[in-house]
Amino acid sequence: MGLIPDGSLLIRDGVIEEVGTTRRVENLAATRGAVEISATGRVVMPGFVDSHTHLMFPQPGTSVLDVEAAARAVRSATGQRLRIRTQASLEAMARHGTTTVEAKTGCGPDESAETKLLRVLAALKNDPLHVVPSFLFRLPQPGLSREAGVEAAVEWVLTELLPKLHRRRFARFADLAWEPDPARQLFFERYLRAARKLGFPCKIHADEADAAAAINMAVRHSAVSIDHLEHATPADAALLAGTGILATLLPCASFGNGGRNAPARAFILKTAVSRWHRRADQCFR
Repeated sequence: MGLIPDGSLLIRDGVIEEVGTTRRVENLAATRGAVEISATGRVVMPGFVDSHTHLMFPQPGTSVLDVEAAARAVRSATGQRLRIRTQASLEAMARHGTTTVEAKTGCGPDESAETKLLRVLAALKNDPLHVVPSFLFRLPQPGLSREAGVEAAVEWVLTELLPKLHRRRFARFADLAWEPDPARQLFFERYLRAARKLGFPCKIHADEADAAAAINMAVRHSAVSIDHLEHATPADAALLAGTGILATLLPCASFGNGGRNAPARAFILKTAVSRWHRRADQCFR
């Protein structure tokens, strides 16, 4: 792990300038007049960044499999109650070393529930962690709405809700709960185009069987990350390598639901090979 016994950091304006043994750092001219913060008996290390969480939705006792019922539970809860419950989770995460957490919504086309979650997240932005909110776009569930209703819901999200969230700076990312249903791909394409046009960096949930189709969509729309990928193959990893898109894998999700694991080693290997090729190309130019 590269431990430095009796080590010290020199930090200026939030930026680490020097790392080494205490004796060496103390003898630097730049440390004159520095404020000393003792971390004796502790370990100084980078904080954990949790880049994919469903911190507030669905609420305990509800299931994401029934989005409409879960959204009703959010609407019926007071903002204060949601904040208290979320604050307790954030404090537990901070005790275990997390410094930054991304939190998704995902209530479907339900403005009341979505904005309630995002308002609470905005109020919690730096207490005690840096909270990064993401708007998770989720289509109405099949069988619960006719296709015409889906069309109207999508149009409302794209023309009203998404621009409103952007104006009020409620969300940092625009996320997408991707599905393999061919009839729904056009809606996803429209959503990603609209989000990018507004200036949102886009993310994609890819926990369905056809990972290649989700990856292709992520590449076409220059997504910043694609998450889950439990059903990805080494060939899918090769497709993603070199694109600059982050693959966010969730082994605890697989462990919790007894599902399959993403091919993490393949992603690491393909990314390393892609970087080696890029460096080799630069050397021979």
